Order: sequence, then C-alpha cells, then structure tokens
Amino acid sequence: MKGGGMAKEVGLLFEWRVLEMLVRSGYKEVTSNYRSRFGEVDLIVFDDKQKCLVFVEVKARSSYSLVYGLSAVDLKKRNNIRKTADHFLQSYRGYFEYCRFDVVVVSILTGTMFWLQDAFSGEG
Repeated sequence: MKGGGMAKEVGLLFEWRVLEMLVRSGYKEVTSNYRSRFGEVDLIVFDDKQKCLVFVEVKARSSYSLVYGLSAVDLKKRNNIRKTADHFLQSYRGYFEYCRFDVVVVSILTGTMFWLQDAFSGEG
C-alpha cells in the first residue's frame, strides 16, 4: 500500500491479520515486506502441504466489493511482484522447487477476507 501515515498503518494491520490467518492454516512465515528495486511483496510464506513458497499480495479495501481489490493487482503490479520474487529466489537458488502467487483482499469495513490462491502465474 503506497503512502504514509494512517493508510500505511492500516495496510500493515491487515497484512498482519492475513499472516495470522495463513499461519493458522498451516503456512510458515518466511518474511514480510520484502523489497527490491522492482517493488515489494507483502508476505512470503511456505506452504508445507504443497511444499511451495507463496508470495502474497494483500489488498485492504473500504469498498464492499472485494473484486475491486483484485483488479488493483493489474499487469504492472503482477510484473513487479514477479520481478521482486525472482530477486528473492536468487538468494535461495535450488532451495524452493515450486512457488505461487496469491492475492488476499480484505474488507476494511467487515474484516472479510477473500483469498485467491494461484492468482497469477510466475510468467508475464
């Protein structure tokens, strides 16, 4: 989430809530707010069941429509996430066999979460 002040704090709060949900679902936290020159990945977790690394984009939205949050992860954003993921994986070459990209949209009004696994591919 861009910007400073209250918007950044709200974004971090919802990233933390999404991380809690993922950990309760059996995922292991790898890191959060990983940055490269291409951008940032909100959460990186490991799915022990599927043995894959998961790059998670979190979108908090005040709109009732959670679909609106999904549309915010447009082609440019997906490409930046892919490049940032590639940057992360260079440090762990050969360590992770499989990775995927998930998007979680959270309603600020209700706290409802919409989790789209494998939201987009690793290729542009």
